[in-house]
Amino acid sequence: MVAERTRAIVLRVVHFGEADCVVTLLSPGRGKLAGVARGARVSRKRFAGMGLGAVGDAQVKERRGQELWSLESFEATRSLAGAAADVAAAAHCGYLIELARELLPAHEPEPGVFALLETALAALEDGPLPVLSLRRFELTLLGFLGMAPALERCAGCGSEWLDGPAQRFDAARGGVVCGQCGGAAMGLPLPPEARRYLVAARGGERGEQFERAAIEAGRDAVLSALHAHLGRPLKSLEFIAKVGRARQAE
Repeated sequence: MVAERTRAIVLRVVHFGEADCVVTLLSPGRGKLAGVARGARVSRKRFAGMGLGAVGDAQVKERRGQELWSLESFEATRSLAGAAADVAAAAHCGYLIELARELLPAHEPEPGVFALLETALAALEDGPLPVLSLRRFELTLLGFLGMAPALERCAGCGSEWLDGPAQRFDAARGGVVCGQCGGAAMGLPLPPEARRYLVAARGGERGEQFERAAIEAGRDAVLSALHAHLGRPLKSLEFIAKVGRARQAE
């Protein structure tokens, strides 16, 4: 088959044999795909700047009857050198990439997800993302993939009358549940301010200030939703936690 040229983000690079790599890419028109890059470890000319999180132009070719495509070349136009120089930014980079890689199905075009990830990676050149921006990325990604949690209606009864004292976030039921639908054994407590924080994060609103307890409760709710879809915690979250603890100890 004829090779085609596409914009791509590198989601994973795995060494294969003495000179080759298996590279997972995200393309706006082809979605997530994996390809064999022959000689990638010895040919910097054909695979310039092909590191994790790099954005660039790739030449890919489908191999009939094979799950793995052929990656003919890759030329980075952004290599995230600035993000790599900052430990916290590098931790966020790994998290965004792992999240997209693990949630996205293979070979389904997601131009919105591509644009979302490309924009977020570019922002990391200025340092780690604000917490609100991380929540917005997570919620927007889930929305693109049809997994967005309910935040403004009860996921149980559909009521818009929320923010009662027994309100909870139940990932198994798809989002916020009111006091009548929830129970002490279901999900996580979600105070009214935490729910409003998540609504603001999803909409990209930055004006309102939120208490730390609300921010942490909102974070825990989103992470529980991600865990429900993935079935396991993400490895990159452990690194982010370690970086956070190290900064607090300074």
